[in-house]
Amino acid sequence: MCYRCDTDVLEVVVTEVLLRSMNDFAVLNTGRKMPLLGLGTWKSEPGKVKQAVVWALEAGYRHIDCAAIYGNEAEIGEALQEILGPSKSLRREDVFITSKLWNSRHHPEDVEPALLKTLKDLKLEYLDLYLIHWPYAFQRGESPFPRQEDGTMLYDDIDYKLTWAAMEKLVGKGLVRSIGMSNFNSRQIDDVLSVASIKPTVLQVEGHPYLAQIELLAHCRDRGLVMTAYSPLGSPDRAWKHPDEPVVLQEPLITSLAEKYKKSPAQIILRWRESAFPGTPDILTTLSTTPTDDSHHNTYLCLQQPPVSTTPPSHNTSNHLWILASEIAFSSCQMLHVII
Repeated sequence: MCYRCDTDVLEVVVTEVLLRSMNDFAVLNTGRKMPLLGLGTWKSEPGKVKQAVVWALEAGYRHIDCAAIYGNEAEIGEALQEILGPSKSLRREDVFITSKLWNSRHHPEDVEPALLKTLKDLKLEYLDLYLIHWPYAFQRGESPFPRQEDGTMLYDDIDYKLTWAAMEKLVGKGLVRSIGMSNFNSRQIDDVLSVASIKPTVLQVEGHPYLAQIELLAHCRDRGLVMTAYSPLGSPDRAWKHPDEPVVLQEPLITSLAEKYKKSPAQIILRWRESAFPGTPDILTTLSTTPTDDSHHNTYLCLQQPPVSTTPPSHNTSNHLWILASEIAFSSCQMLHVII
């Protein structure tokens, strides 16, 4: 699951389960281990992302999620160069680094140059995971968002199965350890699997109480893929949001639970995510560069027995709302304080 804050910076306490996740892993179908807790870098502000990555690695994160289109890989590379090395606090093999191939680089001859640019920016010799960011391609060229005169996007009809074949060659050259996909649906996953010499290891998609992706998760597990989910708090600032779409942080059921237990809506959602989808990697996006001073004495959310179940919403929306059906209890403990 990819956690990021889509409104203001929210201070969220990591639960006991998430705290343990600092040292836990999902095992990919390659046999390689992917840390369950990671740091996402989408929409991280220029000039701040370096220190955020440094702080995260010092705080115990061992998984950094990047993408070429985020426009900050060079700054992230400065952080990695500062922290990683034989005589430094961490070795390269201690940290799991993910990046993504952008839509205008889907032609097979563009895939390796795109990766080499990412590696140069990140100051790395290899990636642990490289994803095709989206299943559709934009027109080739230097513009990441090529448009026609009327403003509509210029797409390319290159088959993503050809892109996948080029991704496989990166594994053979030792430039990436594992490859996967982002924002693909079940049919597209099976389409790639039908021709793959190297199976995809990971699918990254949007996932939150309005879009739980339960069927897609089952589809991935049946085929040996690990599924991660971004925007677990929703993403009201995304460009493709419908104006009438509800905001998950304002969902009445969630806000009522937050009021009842004197917690933020974000905490309620994140605890649901952890309970409903155990064993999947969590990527927290920090918008702050340092932990808060009161990071050692907080409360966390824990579910009473029986375990959490899922129920449909009491109102009609165009999406599906899945939320806690069991009661929530709170306990005190010493915890790491995380800014998402």
